[in-house]
Amino acid sequence: MLVDTLLLPRFLILVLVIFCHYFHFANSCHSFLHSSNAVKKGRSNATGGEEGCRIVLDEMNWKNQPLVYSINKDWLWPGANRVLAVESGEQLLLSCPGNSVNSTSSEDPLLVVYCGGPSFRDRNDQEINLDDHGCVKNPVEDEKKTELRCGPEEKGELIDIGFSIQSRYHSIFTYCHNAEIEHTYYSRHVLRGQTLQFNNVDQGRPSFKEGRTFYKSISASNSYLRRNQLTLFTKIIGDAASRQLLEDNYLARGHLSPDADFLFKDWQESTYYYGNAVPQWQSINNGNWKRLESKVRSKAESENRSLEIWTGALGIMKFKGEDGPQEVWLAKHNHTKYIPVPDYVFKLIIDEAAGSGLAVLCTNDPLIRRVTRSTILCTDVCPETGWAEQFNDRRQVEDGILFCCSPAEFVELAPWAGPENFASYSSLHY
Repeated sequence: MLVDTLLLPRFLILVLVIFCHYFHFANSCHSFLHSSNAVKKGRSNATGGEEGCRIVLDEMNWKNQPLVYSINKDWLWPGANRVLAVESGEQLLLSCPGNSVNSTSSEDPLLVVYCGGPSFRDRNDQEINLDDHGCVKNPVEDEKKTELRCGPEEKGELIDIGFSIQSRYHSIFTYCHNAEIEHTYYSRHVLRGQTLQFNNVDQGRPSFKEGRTFYKSISASNSYLRRNQLTLFTKIIGDAASRQLLEDNYLARGHLSPDADFLFKDWQESTYYYGNAVPQWQSINNGNWKRLESKVRSKAESENRSLEIWTGALGIMKFKGEDGPQEVWLAKHNHTKYIPVPDYVFKLIIDEAAGSGLAVLCTNDPLIRRVTRSTILCTDVCPETGWAEQFNDRRQVEDGILFCCSPAEFVELAPWAGPENFASYSSLHY
């Protein structure tokens, strides 16, 4: 009886094919069999010889690209030529958090499709063109307060930036911010060397935003304006010296977690929060600091590894004024100072799987007249770890002086930054 049950459906299909061929109804039967096969593919996880689907990201005509997840709400990572390969029968989620998917009558921020091989189909088994199902507007990231303390003396709070899809949250990066002085101690993210070559390369950059959480007493945007910087430095070093200083240089919005470290355009744009920036002199931001960011990406990509990156600030820059050295803060309101200009910026490069890491520090003062032992805050291990060879001008003051600290020595400088057991990590070689 069991054998008869299993064989009967195949027998009926065979009879149908012979019947159609005999009566010259081949075209109608082909359509029937094709649609039946498509439904079958949509309800299986078949791989084998069945044809899958491809999403060539650079050829999609999405005005606003949706976030693409697996049915389990995990990210889908592109392969060669920025192609998302989808197995036949596999379901996808196209998500537009904060707005809706085009061509959905219900203004739903989520659309479920599946690969019917080689085309995509909706839940009703209707073939669809993914170009028609982008987002009405750019996906909107979430800025989440975690209520977890961080930074020196736990004066900061961890803030998560990421995207929500139904009840699941995907963090892109985290930063530690002190709202009392509007200062970020560090940011943290994962650099995926496996997908770096497929990162979005759109040269357009959005404006920085203050978000809904911080900067209630001051305007971060106004604080960075060149005219505000001129007023600030005039009070410290006088008008003539300030104009000379700012003629070819200025304090830029120094990205902590840089946009180029992230895969998709929406991820890159989510880094443009003032909470993910510190004041950094432009000659340094575009000098050795930029080279450091590039070298870290090159290492992750060449070794095909994921690296955990912590980027932050140490100290407060001082300028020698008429009344002696004075700390530099971008803003002041009701006798409270905000947005300090750091003395140093640092980057922790951590290979957690190997138990190794390194702290690379960079001065944030383009006017250092003489490099002394006190300028270099630790035993410089750049030469012995191979990092010194990556920079031709790492002692160039205008570009930022770079030096490397072992994990154990860096923990002495900033015990609040890095993994809890960072001091026990070995030094990471280039």
